[in-house]
Amino acid sequence: MSLKHLLLDIETLGTDPDSVVLSIACVPFMLEVHTYFEELVPAGFYVKLDVQEQIKTYHRSVEDNVVKWWKTQPKEVFDAMVRPSSEDVNLKEGLTLLNKFISGIKNYYFNESYVWSRGNNFDFPILKSLYKAAGIGIPYNDWRVRDVRTAIDIMAGTDNGQYKLRFGGDGFIAHNPLHDAAMDAARLNELFYVISSNGEIPF
Repeated sequence: MSLKHLLLDIETLGTDPDSVVLSIACVPFMLEVHTYFEELVPAGFYVKLDVQEQIKTYHRSVEDNVVKWWKTQPKEVFDAMVRPSSEDVNLKEGLTLLNKFISGIKNYYFNESYVWSRGNNFDFPILKSLYKAAGIGIPYNDWRVRDVRTAIDIMAGTDNGQYKLRFGGDGFIAHNPLHDAAMDAARLNELFYVISSNGEIPF
């Protein structure tokens, strides 16, 4: 049986644990069963959160330099990620939806499956703070948290946490958390195949 692992990614208005979170994405994947980026995106979870509620009700922080950075991104990216929309949900609803999504993943096991993000000092501390503020339990096991960048550097022989897919990846949108999560899941999956097949991808 192949375990399902989770790839989590968030977009924020700051870098501190109490920062406002714009959106959250979660992509389940398996290391042993090859799945293309294009398949991982629609299989994932995405939610956009209400910014003003986080500021007014939960007193979460916003960093001016991060807001300025968002304004340097393409207009379509800024509009999709930062501007309020009718799709925004309140914090408790968003986290409850994420928990429900994770609990419904076949072959995801709380005490066995890994939970990945790009670095362990950003996404996970912010998510932990977010869940604590909402009074909702975290749906993943802290002991199973792993870092994508370290895994990529070890498997690919790089030192920047990057790896270009040999197959797939069409339509990737940077700073879209669902795409970022799916891309990193695809990278881990493909590299696993490269290592286990002595450099050749058997698909």
